[in-house]
Amino acid sequence: MLTIDVGGPIGVGTTQLLGVNLESLEHAASSNLYDWLADAGAGIARILHPDRCLRASGRIGAWGHVASESDVAALRQAFRDDPAPVLAGEDLATDRHLTWIGTTDIAVSRLRSAGVEPLPSTGYTPADGPGRLDADGAEGFRARAACWAYHAAFFLHFQRKHGCTRFLLTNEPELSGHKYHHTGAAPTFSRLVEVMLRDPTGIHSAEREALLAVINAQHRHLVACARLAADDVAAITGLRPILAGPASLRPLDLAESVAGQVEIFDWHHYTPDPAVLRQRWADCANRNPGVAALALSEFNRRSGPTAADEGYFVHRNCLEFAEIGLAVLGLPRPATADRPADPPAAWACLYCFNHPATHRNNKQLVYGDLNCADLSSADTALRDLPAECHPSAEAQQIRHATAAHDIFALLVRFAGRQRLSVESPVPVLAVNQPDGVSIAVINRETNPRSITVPFQRSGSWWCRAVSRRLRDQCVAASTQTGPVTIELPAESVCEIRICDRPQTTSLHLIERGTGPGRIADLPPLATTRLAAIGDGNIDLTTGPVVWSVSHPGLVQVTQRGLVQRLLRTIQTVTVTARTWDGRLAASAVLPPCP
Repeated sequence: MLTIDVGGPIGVGTTQLLGVNLESLEHAASSNLYDWLADAGAGIARILHPDRCLRASGRIGAWGHVASESDVAALRQAFRDDPAPVLAGEDLATDRHLTWIGTTDIAVSRLRSAGVEPLPSTGYTPADGPGRLDADGAEGFRARAACWAYHAAFFLHFQRKHGCTRFLLTNEPELSGHKYHHTGAAPTFSRLVEVMLRDPTGIHSAEREALLAVINAQHRHLVACARLAADDVAAITGLRPILAGPASLRPLDLAESVAGQVEIFDWHHYTPDPAVLRQRWADCANRNPGVAALALSEFNRRSGPTAADEGYFVHRNCLEFAEIGLAVLGLPRPATADRPADPPAAWACLYCFNHPATHRNNKQLVYGDLNCADLSSADTALRDLPAECHPSAEAQQIRHATAAHDIFALLVRFAGRQRLSVESPVPVLAVNQPDGVSIAVINRETNPRSITVPFQRSGSWWCRAVSRRLRDQCVAASTQTGPVTIELPAESVCEIRICDRPQTTSLHLIERGTGPGRIADLPPLATTRLAAIGDGNIDLTTGPVVWSVSHPGLVQVTQRGLVQRLLRTIQTVTVTARTWDGRLAASAVLPPCP
């Protein structure tokens, strides 16, 4: 029998938003992606990745008249007075279809409808301007004016049209050498990547240092231009865009280029080892004491091309992902006698959520048509294949979920909460909830394990589990007020919820999908979402409720109420939510779809 002792608050919270990276946002108007995101509970989604400059047709505004600091100041003032004439040359292609990206404005609107915060990546690099950002004289002023104008147009559009407040600067600057202005015998992009990824132990070669100097010099100016643009947009809208960067695999190498210019120090981290992640967090927190928050715009267990047996159709990898997820949620360190508490973790975005995607096949939580996926060791990128292989709207409709999707959804329920002290011999995280306490615990054993939580609280408790056979399903519930004793399923990730509420005496369903599907008219592969509502309008969808469907081969339902028709049928199909003890049930009926 294992014992988990839960104590009081430790003075820091969990990561505020647990989210995802999204690729291939085409066919957004008809896609079921957004119901699946809502099913996962994703709080934030990084978009426009792989990022690119959204300036339409590669246009650069006419900045030939800008040749001095006073010219830049006049330009900024003119923008504050009336932005439209100044930005006439900054035609952003957000309302037009772009290959893989889709139509950005439609996709962002659908994210909002699913309750997911968009995190746009600006995509601008030094090569997108008319000259070197770090050049002296007129060339530098023109380049910086073009960079400023793009970011001003970007921030203003996403803030006014979509209510975006937080923005990510250009992706992985250290791996974009082909988009920098070089002097002399500059290396090719592939050579730069080779050099930048060499020496993981941190031994800096002279060549690598020289390349970093080039990148930092130009990236520093890019970030400074973005900061000025954010200030100018704030003067117009009254809301200052919050900037995050360097969005780098090598954050400490790029730290100087964003110092004092970004509110959120953001980086990318790939590791199967929670200890390595915690150490990198500590290094970044110690290096950036003045930032408002730290964040991870990419994380996962493996970086780069990944073989299929490292993906999340393999259960052992899902359990490994759960341990990384617990570590991600618990990154901020509480205060000690010799240092203050860390800044909060603003977000952590898994790379990446869905397939088909541009260049990875085996890192995703959910999948559309598996004929589009390279389930081999090659991990062949779809974007490298002929145009005929580009996925159709139907191929992009999600229909397969891994156990990691359900683990992610379980972990999301721990985001943005106050952490509690906890003592346990197994990986565990405990947090306060508005009406009680939640405990996440991992059982990696191949046999069930009994645990006791010596926690006295009136009300009720339940346990939900993800295992080889269970998908975030309620496996136990009780009104017991004394210590909680539960048998954790083998190889499982569990949420134990102890709350002040008594058991509900009523249950009914409401529909809350983002469309275009509805229960009354649900074509094949379309989705909708149901919620189980108890006494006092309390949402019990992810509580002590078990979801089922009368014809599983025709319609599927997740344990969070996502409903998807798989095949046409003349059958009437019933979706039911039952309290764990079977006392109450509520149903919704899908009419035939011949």
